Amino acid sequence: MQNAVFKRAPLLIGSALSLAILASPVANADPVLVGPQNNPTGIDGLVVDGTTYNVTFTTDPTKLNTFVHGTALSSDANAALANALNALGVTELGPTVTPEGYLADVDNSLSLFQGPACFGFFDSFVNIPCPANGWLTTDDGGSWTLGNNGSEYVVAADFTTVPEPLSLTLFGTGLAGVIAMRRRRKIDSQ
Repeated sequence: MQNAVFKRAPLLIGSALSLAILASPVANADPVLVGPQNNPTGIDGLVVDGTTYNVTFTTDPTKLNTFVHGTALSSDANAALANALNALGVTELGPTVTPEGYLADVDNSLSLFQGPACFGFFDSFVNIPCPANGWLTTDDGGSWTLGNNGSEYVVAADFTTVPEPLSLTLFGTGLAGVIAMRRRRKIDSQ
């Protein structure tokens, strides 16, 4: 009976460690802004439907179609990005220009815009930072091009999946448990 407990010890320790990691704040970390609030280059650790993405803001027209326009995943990414922009206090997406609004295109389709947007009002004396009332989740049927498009500054939000530390830790813990159990069996058989 005592041997059975010792044989299962690595498995029990691994399970306990996995539960501790799942309960830790690392598992549900908040998104982190990359760059300043008035000209960010991206957002790290944005979770959309259980998948973690690093988002890079770019005006490069070759960064296309992270998501398919009009799909549930595209809409969820759109909402997650708008929430993150508000929570992180982002006021601008590009260099100091005076557009009426900033647009972050999550599906980068160039023809059907889907993404968060904010609109401010500018005159020659006062530049009111956008957003005055927060980033808005929008799905506009207009035709956009990447870059400064007249009075709107449009950027592509390029979403790249990243391996979650939690998944890697769980995998490593399980692997360590399996190795420990095999080693223990080998010793017992000798």
